[in-house]
Amino acid sequence: MTQFEIKQVTGEALKETYLPLTSYAFRSSPPLNIDERYEDDGIFFSTSNILVGYEDGEGVSCAIGIPMTQNVRGQVLPMVGIAGVVSHPSARRKGYVRQVMHAQLHQAHENGQAISMLYPFRESFYHRMDYRSFPQIRRYEFSPSSLLILQDAGTVEMMTLKDGIDTAISYLTERQSAVHGLGLFTPEALQTWLGKRDVWIAFAYNPQGKLVGMMTYKINHFGGTMTVDLWFTSNARGTMLLLNWIARHKDQATLIDIKVPATERPETWSPDMDIKAQDDIWITPVARIINLEALAGITVGEGDITIEVTDKICEWNAGTYRLSSDYGALVIEKTDASADLELGIGDLTALFYGTHDPDLLLWQQQNDIKNYDETVRRLRGLFPMATPYLFAQF
Repeated sequence: MTQFEIKQVTGEALKETYLPLTSYAFRSSPPLNIDERYEDDGIFFSTSNILVGYEDGEGVSCAIGIPMTQNVRGQVLPMVGIAGVVSHPSARRKGYVRQVMHAQLHQAHENGQAISMLYPFRESFYHRMDYRSFPQIRRYEFSPSSLLILQDAGTVEMMTLKDGIDTAISYLTERQSAVHGLGLFTPEALQTWLGKRDVWIAFAYNPQGKLVGMMTYKINHFGGTMTVDLWFTSNARGTMLLLNWIARHKDQATLIDIKVPATERPETWSPDMDIKAQDDIWITPVARIINLEALAGITVGEGDITIEVTDKICEWNAGTYRLSSDYGALVIEKTDASADLELGIGDLTALFYGTHDPDLLLWQQQNDIKNYDETVRRLRGLFPMATPYLFAQF
């Protein structure tokens, strides 16, 4: 009889199981370059929870849980970023990945991590585990010659990312408290992740010397493309300063290829841009609540509602809760009162992040919810739509 067990691995066991499995699944091979990966990503391996599923003693499935933090409607909370979710071809369709994922979520709960995010190979697979999708990063192309060089209302400083990495980390850390959905690695891991990029970085400063924007970019050749990979601004001045910097390259690059958060609307930045939306090259992340009660205090709208929450994986979340607003801060209270509606933890996750309109979430339950229109109105009041931006890629 086949035996399956899950173990936490480190060191040589990690090199013998997790790294070969993930290298085979996600990288070109052969070779698998195990030693190189172990050296390059050592900070992630030494601080993360790496679980491997063994079938009759052979490592056949795995996942890594990376300690992170994330802003959820104004509250920066401990988060686990799950990555490297893999099953060996010989062990697929046996439920082993699902078991490893369940173990990761249970371990994250023990570690005090309130939420989980991952980048799915297929969204529907994780939808069944109650993960819900974020808005997708936007990618655009336009010509820099369409931009006017405006009179600078501040300054822009350019350097290699290697030279500007400390400033970049400081700025990202500051912005996390203001950007809904922004997830960051630990400072040491963030340094490693950013440090792998061989790119320029431009910092925008207002006239008072405050950092109000940054972008990383690369130019492939003279007369070619300027690719802007990371884009962050605090306000319109930061946006205009960085656009001004891009405009100064109009005789050097003929095309700008830029990725921006879903909150940005580049088509409104300047007239006559002839900007074109492109297919994004990065998949959409998905989110899941691990510990519902840990999200008390996030910023919400007005109103209250009583929900019977179901959760088959993180069973501690199951129960009936009254959700209400205390001067804009979410109050979560267990109650014996009758519920206004029943929601799975996945749909509640979507409401908490503001990624789905309640009417879209509940339309299949219309016949089972009394006062359906009123329930949708109350949910919209308590959980206004929002556009989270994860930023971190893992």
